[in-house]
Amino acid sequence: MKTVKTLCHFSFSGLLALALVACGSDSGSGGETTPFPLMSVTDEPAGTNCADGGIRVDTGGDTNGDGVLDPDEVVSTAYVCDGEGGSSGSTALVAVTDEPAGANCADGGQVLDYGIDDSGDGVLDASEVDGTVYVCDGGEGQTGLQSLVSVTAEPAGANCADGGQRIDYGIDDNGDGTLDAAEVDGTSYACNGAAGQAGLQSLVSVTAEPAGANCANGGQRIDYGIDDNGDGTLDAAEVDGTSYTCNGTDGTNGLQSLVVVTPEPAGANCSKGGQRIDYGIDDDSSGTLDPAEIDGTSYVCNAISACSTDADCGGALLSCDTVAGFCRDELTMWSLGTAAWPDEACNPTNSFGHCDTNDQAHADAWATAVCVNNGWGSGIWTGNKTGGCGNGVASGQPSVSMWCQGTIPCTETIENTCSTSDQTIIEFTCLQ
Repeated sequence: MKTVKTLCHFSFSGLLALALVACGSDSGSGGETTPFPLMSVTDEPAGTNCADGGIRVDTGGDTNGDGVLDPDEVVSTAYVCDGEGGSSGSTALVAVTDEPAGANCADGGQVLDYGIDDSGDGVLDASEVDGTVYVCDGGEGQTGLQSLVSVTAEPAGANCADGGQRIDYGIDDNGDGTLDAAEVDGTSYACNGAAGQAGLQSLVSVTAEPAGANCANGGQRIDYGIDDNGDGTLDAAEVDGTSYTCNGTDGTNGLQSLVVVTPEPAGANCSKGGQRIDYGIDDDSSGTLDPAEIDGTSYVCNAISACSTDADCGGALLSCDTVAGFCRDELTMWSLGTAAWPDEACNPTNSFGHCDTNDQAHADAWATAVCVNNGWGSGIWTGNKTGGCGNGVASGQPSVSMWCQGTIPCTETIENTCSTSDQTIIEFTCLQ
């Protein structure tokens, strides 16, 4: 007797209903996208659903987007069951192929053909198809909205004791590219640290040293250290080190040792200034330490200086880090188009070098020339520039610009006219 394969009609109706729903689905007005339809075909063992076994077809939407039809995503199940066993029983087959966008599925999808393998070749031929179901893709959802962040200065107050920055964030609901007040979903603050303590002064104390273990013939004792309590006196507890300058051995022409202490300006020896100590033997017995009599020089340098403005740091040669509250050995500024701080005499698109390159080495050569002319050690270009003439023109003064003729170090060439298409305002940093 020939075995006949049967289709469980009650389950297939559920599958057909899902296919119709999928074919007619679309995105909602709020921009939500219909989950991508998925189908899973597995063997069904003999049992309640198929007495002689068969195929189980699960369908549903991929709600979590992982590309797998999970058990909780199954919306409908159909069974294609084998017939009763017999000498020439045939197998139920299902064929799944892509369905292009068209009359059956507006946005494309998948077509499910099912039937009995009458020829027994393991392939569902066109003449063996007993039915067809379409599982259609949903339409594209609306474009999502963009998140925005706005960073503004936060004054000293309840949110930041020493001021800082306010960070507002949210969704650009009206799509205008600006985070409006009504669109702010949250706010954070990045606060400045408290101002550091004022820098302390270095002190040197020179006293007579009697003849003894430190100086066989006497001499001078040099104590040095930081004035921790700020009273202007080097107290015993503040002495960080001691040196001795000793007299020579007594003789017919015994000579005296001398020490001269003078202020040392900020520079290579002491970045924050301090004191210079010259010492030696008074060879001509004049009571004065002449340059030829100096046997050695030491420096006692100041600690970092506190500041609130650039003026606290000695004017133009030092700038004040107002956030940290101490002086730093650099000055960052834009050129002014003046004789002291000229602009760059080349077009704003390609400047430095031969006026046709943005090469950093040529830019640094230009910056170094300007900075050295103003008492600094060197200069570097920050990478920022803009076309036009500096403040010299704005204040009614002649415009001054300079270029280096493509040489390193810079061969300065000055121009005294302003052409906005052939003059560039430069940002640079001067260093000690």
